[in-house]
Amino acid sequence: LGHMAAQMADSTVKEFVPDNPVMEGLADAVAEAYTLYNCAGSVVLFVTTEKERNVFDQNHLEHQLMSRHQVRTVRATFDEVVEHGKRNAAGRFLYGKDEVAVCYFRATYMPEHFKTEKHWETRLEMERSRAVCCPSIAYQLVGAKKIQQKIAEPGVLERFVENSGECQRLRNVFAGQWALDLGPAGNEAAEMAIANPDGFVMKPQREGGGNNLYGDEVRQCLLELKDSPKRGAYVLMERIEPPRLRNILVDFKTPAERVISEEIISELGIYGVYVCDDKKTFVNEHSHHLLRSKKVGTNEGGVMVGASRLDTPYLLYSSGE
Repeated sequence: LGHMAAQMADSTVKEFVPDNPVMEGLADAVAEAYTLYNCAGSVVLFVTTEKERNVFDQNHLEHQLMSRHQVRTVRATFDEVVEHGKRNAAGRFLYGKDEVAVCYFRATYMPEHFKTEKHWETRLEMERSRAVCCPSIAYQLVGAKKIQQKIAEPGVLERFVENSGECQRLRNVFAGQWALDLGPAGNEAAEMAIANPDGFVMKPQREGGGNNLYGDEVRQCLLELKDSPKRGAYVLMERIEPPRLRNILVDFKTPAERVISEEIISELGIYGVYVCDDKKTFVNEHSHHLLRSKKVGTNEGGVMVGASRLDTPYLLYSSGE
C-alpha cells in the first residue's frame, strides 16, 4: 500500500512519501535461498492455515517470485503438508511429487496449529531436511518475547554487538523489560506492575495478536498468579506511549462511518531479510517498512483483527536532504 501511495503521489508530494517496495525485497531474499538450494524444478512451499486471512499479500509474494525470478510456488495448509509431505532417505523434503527448496511458513506459530503429534513430527522433519526453512526453528524462537527480555538484561546484548557505541545506541531505544519468574527479582517486577498497571504490558510467548494484557488485566493476572510458576510464562514490558496525531481513517463500515477523523498513534516496523547457513551470511539487510496506525485507547495493534490500519509515512524533509 505504501509503495502504491508513493507511485500515485504527485511530484510536489512524492519526494516526501518514501517508496516502499517491500514484496520485491522479500521475494529477492526467498529467491536467494532458492538459488542456494540449487535444484532445478524444485519449489517454494507456502505452508498456510486452513482459513487463511492473509492470502492477498501471500499472492503478491508468489507473483513477485515468478515474475522476478521464475520460481514456482505451491500452496498447502499445514494439515495437507502433514498428510502429503515427507523427508526422503536423501534428506530432501517432498510435497507430493515436488521437491521443496524453501519452506515458507505462514502457519505453525500458534499452539492450535499443532493438532496432533504428527504435526510436531512433520515440523521437525522439515527442519531436519535439506530444505531452507523460513523461519528455522532457532530463528523463530529468537523472536520470542522471552529472548527480547533476556537481551535487555545487562551484559547480554554486549555478547552480540562488540562496538560499545553501537550497543549503547541500541539500548537507548529499548523499552524496559522484566522477567516474572518466581523469586525476588520477579516478585519486585510484579509488585511494580500491580502498583501501576497502566504503565506496563504483560506478554506471553505468543504471536498473532490478542494475547497481551493491559491495564487492570495486568493487576488481576499478577494477583491470581502470585505464587504460581505460570507467572514465568509472561514477560513484563514498559508500556510505550507514542506521540498522538489527528488523521483520517478509512473503515469498511456503514457509508456514513467509512471516513472518520480520529486522534491516532502509530507504530513503525522495519522489515529485515536474512539468509545464512552455519558458516556464512549471504543476505543481511533491511527491506523497507510497515506503518500501522490505530485510534488512541486501542490496545491491540493488528491490522487483520481490525485494531489498526495500514498507513504511509509523510516525511518532514525531502529525500535529498
